[in-house]
Amino acid sequence: MGVLFLVMAKDKLKKMKMGFVSQPHGIRGEAELRLFNTEDRVLEEGMAVTLYPSNERSCLSPEGEDWTITKLRFGNKVICHLKALAIAHN
Repeated sequence: MGVLFLVMAKDKLKKMKMGFVSQPHGIRGEAELRLFNTEDRVLEEGMAVTLYPSNERSCLSPEGEDWTITKLRFGNKVICHLKALAIAHN
C-alpha cells in the first residue's frame, strides 16, 4: 500500500497529496483508494501519479514510483487500476 500523490507539474517538487491506496480490490489487479477530498473528482483515467510507501513493509521504492491510472470508478469506494511507468535510465 502507498501514499498517492498527484504531480501538479513536470517539476517533481510540485506535488499534492491526494490520499492513499488502502487495499487490493478483487482479482483483476485493482486497488481501493482512500482520497482526502471526497467531494471533488480530480483524478482521471490516463493521469500520472506518484506512489510513496506508507510504511517500511511496502514494496514501493522509498524514492517514490510513477504510475498511470488506467481505469477509475467512483461509487461507495474509489476503485482504480494502476500501471507502472517504465522509466528509461541513460
